[in-house]
Amino acid sequence: MCCQLFDVIGPTAAGHDDAVTIEVTWWVGGVDIGEVGPTLSDAFDAGDLLQCVATPHDGEEAGDSVPSLEALVANTLPGMPDVVIQPALPMTADPLDCSLTGPAADLMKPFPREMLYDTHADPHEIRNLAASPDATHQAALKRLRAALDTWQTATNDRGHIPEPAEVVAPFTKEMHDWFGTPAWVKE
Repeated sequence: MCCQLFDVIGPTAAGHDDAVTIEVTWWVGGVDIGEVGPTLSDAFDAGDLLQCVATPHDGEEAGDSVPSLEALVANTLPGMPDVVIQPALPMTADPLDCSLTGPAADLMKPFPREMLYDTHADPHEIRNLAASPDATHQAALKRLRAALDTWQTATNDRGHIPEPAEVVAPFTKEMHDWFGTPAWVKE
């Protein structure tokens, strides 16, 4: 666990020219555990509430301590996509089918027409919010649509106009010849 310091240092008291240092102390479950420094070792468990407290010092006096928000230690295992092998109890000569489920499987599907992600809450862009009924999401989608329309007009982008089938066909064939065509593609 690491405690990042942002704008903790203010002006020193009048007449104090000493450099300001920051002391970081760690609290687990509301108790000072006596560990000092910007990084906490492994002195915590799943379910613990962690907090760091930063206190500035100018060499003579300590300033006001600034506590962080509390962080709950979840200690969840890293996620893995579900991989399903069928049949579950294969015989020697049975062909095996291996397939993905969950977010990894979703990446193999055609992209939806619009995608909107909260990259702070969902940095891996798993949950598409474009169809969310939340007013904040819909306002962001409306704003981004307008920005795209403005950009397409300003740059004379013609990407929204479909190419004739006879123009696209040679490229589709070339991609199929190189990579094959996924089962979900509709001709």
